[in-house]
Amino acid sequence: MNPETSLVWHPLQGRLKDLRMACLANEERAPHWNRIENIAGSGFPDLWWAWGTSGTIELKQRGTAPVREDTPCVIESISADQRLFWRQCSEAGGSVHVLTRVGREWFLHEGGWARQWLGIVPIADLRRHNMLGPHSHQYAQQGEDKGTFQQVELPDARTILLLCGARP
Repeated sequence: MNPETSLVWHPLQGRLKDLRMACLANEERAPHWNRIENIAGSGFPDLWWAWGTSGTIELKQRGTAPVREDTPCVIESISADQRLFWRQCSEAGGSVHVLTRVGREWFLHEGGWARQWLGIVPIADLRRHNMLGPHSHQYAQQGEDKGTFQQVELPDARTILLLCGARP
C-alpha cells in the first residue's frame, strides 16, 4: 500500500462515506466517487468525484515538513505525467485539485497552481496558497508569524468538494 493510500485516502474515505450517508438520510443528492488505481493512464488523479458536476483530486503526502520555513517542501512522488495532466485539465476548464498531507498539515491546491509550484516552494508558500485557508476550519497558530496558520485536521468532505467546485 502506497503512503498516499494509508495517510491521505483512508481519512478522506471516511469523511466521504459520512457525507454520503448524511445526504441520503436528509433525502439530498449525495456525492459519488471512485478511487482510481492508475487504470485510466499515467498521470490520472487518484480520485474522481461527482456532485452536481465532477472533478478529480490527486492525493499526495510527505512525512514531515521542512524544519526551516524557507526550505522547499519537496514531494518526490510527483511525476511529470501528473504535472502534465494537472496543466491540461486546468487549461481545458476542468476541475483538478491536489490534496496533500505534510506531517499533520493538510493542503488543497488547484491543479494549475500545483502543476507549477507543488513540491518546489517552501512550506510557507503552501500555507499561503492553501484553499483550506483560515476561513474554512480548525487551525493552530504556527511559529512567530501570527498571520500563518496550519491546517491540523482534515476538513469534512462537504468543505473539500465545495472548494473543488461541487454543486450539490
